[in-house]
Amino acid sequence: ARLDGSNLEEADLNGADLTNASMQGANLRLTNCGGTIFRGANLRGASLKNAGLVNADFRGADLRDANLTECNLAGTNLTGALYTGGPLGTTWPKDFNPGERGALQRDSVE
Repeated sequence: ARLDGSNLEEADLNGADLTNASMQGANLRLTNCGGTIFRGANLRGASLKNAGLVNADFRGADLRDANLTECNLAGTNLTGALYTGGPLGTTWPKDFNPGERGALQRDSVE
């Protein structure tokens, strides 16, 4: 699915399969994505602020420069997901360590 730049704010995507979806720059704020499969999805620059992501699957997803502040990431699988570090990179909930969940920091510009 090509959903680049889409406005999905407050959508109910609970359990949806978005494997390999292109969602670059999409607005997913306040969405319900419990159990949603984002495996291999491109979420570069997407906003997932305040999204419910319990048990979501982000294996191999591109989360570089995405905003995940104030998300519930309980049970979320980030194995192999890419993120950018630093103050202008991917933003996470306070005290969350993506590396402990298997995410990989990639700061190179591509």
